[in-house]
Amino acid sequence: NCSGFTGNLSISKNVESIDDEAFYNCSGFTGDLKIPDNVKLLGNGSFSGCTGFMCDLIIPDSVVYMGPYAFFKTGFGDHLTLSRKIVTIYEYTFSDCANLKDKLQIPDSVTEIKDFAFNQCKLFENLILPNKLEKLGSSVFYDCRSFAGTLKLPETLNTIGDSCFVECRVFKKSLKIPNGIKCIEKSTFSGCMQFDVLELPDSLISIKENAFK
Repeated sequence: NCSGFTGNLSISKNVESIDDEAFYNCSGFTGDLKIPDNVKLLGNGSFSGCTGFMCDLIIPDSVVYMGPYAFFKTGFGDHLTLSRKIVTIYEYTFSDCANLKDKLQIPDSVTEIKDFAFNQCKLFENLILPNKLEKLGSSVFYDCRSFAGTLKLPETLNTIGDSCFVECRVFKKSLKIPNGIKCIEKSTFSGCMQFDVLELPDSLISIKENAFK
């Protein structure tokens, strides 16, 4: 809660881990954040509430773990670049990062994205999911309302949580649910108004309430 810091945040290139809530609610920074190429771990809530950064957010490929809430309600510039070594994106990691926009490309190393990971990131314009993604949690992309183009779900996907794509309003063209999905949970695609073709898989057993409302 050291909210009086201003300007850039410069971290030594020798740092290997930034632990839980290290910069929690340090909201005064108004410049750049450079995460050194030596950092392997970003702890839970490590930069949560740091609302003033003006730079793009680059997570270097040295990072193998980002904890829940790591960048929750953190302000940055337009672009997010993710480490190509992470396997899981945890709960609320980038939730409410309202200034991030441009393309959201999740690296092919990621197999699971947990609940609310990108909740209310309202300005991203394009979504590219990893080829080997297996699980999407609840409300992962809730109210990411600026996604456009086609939503391509990878064939490896076997779980989509409830409310995952609520109010993703401008996805267009066809939506193909991968074979392997057994249940479309409640409100999963609620508010996705512009799909014109829907393909459902033979594996499907259950469609919950408001799934495509």
